[in-house]
Amino acid sequence: MSKKPEQMDEDKLGAFLDNELRQTIGFGEQGDEISEECLRNLEYYLNRPLGDEVDGRSKLQDSSVQDVVEALLPALLAPFISSDTVVEFKPVGQEDEEHAENASAYANHIFMVDNDGVQIQYTWVKDALLQKNGFVYADWTMLDRTSRTQISVNYNGLQQIIEDKEVEILQVAAFDGMGAPIDPAMIEAGQFDPESAQFELDIRRTWKEGRVKVRNIPPEYLLVSNTAVTENDARLIGWQEQVTLSDLREEGYPEEKLENIAFSDGRESDQGGVRYAREQAQGGTLSDSGASESTDESTRKLWRTVVWTKVDFDGDGKAELRKIVRAGAKLTGGNILLNEEADCVPIVSFTAIPMPHQLFGRCPADQTVPIQDGKTAMLRAAMNGTYNTIEPRFAYVESLSNEDTWDDLMLQIPGAPIRMEAPGAVQQIGDAPDLGATYQMLEYFDRIREARTPVTRQDQGVDPNVLQEKTAREATIQANASSQRKELILRLYAESLGKLFKLIHKTTIKHQDKPRQIRLLNKWKEVDPRYWNAEMDVSVSVGLGTGTKDQQMQSLMMINGIQMGDLQVGLPTVDPSKLYNTRAKLCEYSGLSSPELYFNDPDDQQQPQQPPAPSPEQMQAQEQQQKQEADQINAAIEKARAEGKQEGQDQVKLMEIQSKERMHQTDARLKAGDLAIKDKQLNQQPVGGNV
Repeated sequence: MSKKPEQMDEDKLGAFLDNELRQTIGFGEQGDEISEECLRNLEYYLNRPLGDEVDGRSKLQDSSVQDVVEALLPALLAPFISSDTVVEFKPVGQEDEEHAENASAYANHIFMVDNDGVQIQYTWVKDALLQKNGFVYADWTMLDRTSRTQISVNYNGLQQIIEDKEVEILQVAAFDGMGAPIDPAMIEAGQFDPESAQFELDIRRTWKEGRVKVRNIPPEYLLVSNTAVTENDARLIGWQEQVTLSDLREEGYPEEKLENIAFSDGRESDQGGVRYAREQAQGGTLSDSGASESTDESTRKLWRTVVWTKVDFDGDGKAELRKIVRAGAKLTGGNILLNEEADCVPIVSFTAIPMPHQLFGRCPADQTVPIQDGKTAMLRAAMNGTYNTIEPRFAYVESLSNEDTWDDLMLQIPGAPIRMEAPGAVQQIGDAPDLGATYQMLEYFDRIREARTPVTRQDQGVDPNVLQEKTAREATIQANASSQRKELILRLYAESLGKLFKLIHKTTIKHQDKPRQIRLLNKWKEVDPRYWNAEMDVSVSVGLGTGTKDQQMQSLMMINGIQMGDLQVGLPTVDPSKLYNTRAKLCEYSGLSSPELYFNDPDDQQQPQQPPAPSPEQMQAQEQQQKQEADQINAAIEKARAEGKQEGQDQVKLMEIQSKERMHQTDARLKAGDLAIKDKQLNQQPVGGNV
């Protein structure tokens, strides 16, 4: 019979966490296979000594791991860091059009502007290429904001500022209605006119503002259940890191939770050795004892554990997802600082070579380590053989030599004589080595590397032997195969990046509680995600396979030419707004962030207003006036003819022309007036016409 569920207290919750932590990958100092491989990959990338070096022999090491990782980084990152628009949300229905456009612009602004999107992507991808998986965390955080300004207010405004808890008055000066300074003692005594007084203030405003914080999680800090397949189905996932007591206070944890907290003693300082390798690589040494022995308690270090786990804490018989933060001296135990229910795991993983039914995949560094071992051995053999050729070893017959012979042999000067007692006393040992086989092995290892990873010699430049050793078809096949493998990794990264942006979108809608004024799509907008539909099914579109910026600009220029042709022949496939969109993209790829400086947006242009058509009454009045003018002109013409004066002939001709023009205008206006009257009569008829 199963035991009835009971609500947990902090002691039971802590025991549950300790048990789950011990079943995570890479927990503790012993580590596991994944942690060992991550440490190995990092040391190979840094070209650390392998430990098998021999004094007096070559210690040269190959750098294939570093070469492959650095060659892949630009190809994977270029499509996503060349533009501020990383991801675009696609609307599902017509009602989602405006939401999708604003959500796309706002999510990109959060990632690229509020957070260092380029650096986050670089670290994320490099972790995945070097240490199997890269991990990114996104959640809501409150930031302290401060601004200082000088303002001028009246007495009522001064009272409002004094009551504002976010404002600190640094300096104040008072003036009367004539601009003369007012003595502060008079202000304290109330001996001034509040109606006319003006106050010059120097104020500092301090407030808290919520933002979506995106950060990378070092793989060696990650905690995940050893049975996890994805981030969301893991029994426990999170990370452990060392922080100071001051860090916890700044993050707003209650002071009563921080009382009697234990500090780290330095004995559990590294998980798997990766942290030590990182600090050693930049010339540092890993030591927690110095921080722990600090006289300032706020700077002493302790372990913080942040995890999301499924546990029946409330005792209803159903395990719910909860976020738990705990801090203390060791990797287990400590004070629980936060315990709240969560709706999702805000961690996104990316791996370049996924393994089915496993969270951790493989990476190009895993594939390249054996290549680096083989090439290192061949390089050392080649260098040792070359050294022996340049500086060969000698044997000498002791009975035919003397002290001068020994001194001359130790003197490594090209062409220097060797003194001996008799001919043949000194002889060179061995012939010059044949390095051809070594170079063939190095070539063989390069071909293995090209077969295992998407990096080829052509990626580094043109191989001078490609036309001799391969046909054009073979070179094209190899280039296409390499390109397809890179595109596959790109697509996998795009999917992970899409998950991150969906997480940013959901977090913003859930936590942002007031509008925010920012510049989106080259316009200042007030963004208020509170009224967005969080459950809208959005699809994320990331531009892949579009080539470099130059190639994209060439494609846009071709599209621009086609659009211009369609407009000229009057095809309904293009309108001015579509043409503007193409040219705005051209500005973007050219590095110009404000296309409105170069092109007018047709949607923002106001249509010219047509003058209102005259009413039928106005038409009739104009007609009567023009008839009167025509009659006057005709009367003048007849009078001039009757008098028969020669000097009036020119005037007569001019009046005849004017009369004909007036009559022509009158006829046109009469026709327009008749049409207007008929249209008005039709509009006044009832629907359905006469019965």
